[in-house]
Amino acid sequence: MGKLLTVVAPLIKVESKILRKIYYPYMFYHIEVLLKGVLREPRRVKGYVAIDLVRGLTFLADSMPKTYKEEAREDDVIPQRISFEEAEKLAKKKMVWVAMRRVKSIFPATVNVLSRLHAYKLFLIIEEKNKTFIIDTTTGEREEI
Repeated sequence: MGKLLTVVAPLIKVESKILRKIYYPYMFYHIEVLLKGVLREPRRVKGYVAIDLVRGLTFLADSMPKTYKEEAREDDVIPQRISFEEAEKLAKKKMVWVAMRRVKSIFPATVNVLSRLHAYKLFLIIEEKNKTFIIDTTTGEREEI
């Protein structure tokens, strides 16, 4: 029996023979940072952050990804190493850093998570011209394995 996952919709189409699917865990956040100025109105900076739940890396994103539901074999799901609490701390820290670069403030920032999404990025192991590749279905990057 499989596990029902929320998967980031692929941005590329794969015509090759798929040998295996690998599901890699991420958290996505839409965050608002409120910065108070001394003599001016508070400024709002909003943005999207993606957190790699295996390595703890943070990435800025353009938006929340489109997703779909898919059943996956337990063996094909990479286990997360970063807790959801730690991921949220990393996301907030990244957005405060972004906001502080845009707006100068001497007061502490107020950070609000507007939305969050736990989803899996899909990687495909494919066979093409007698070679085996792994493909990132969101970037299209491929590497021979």
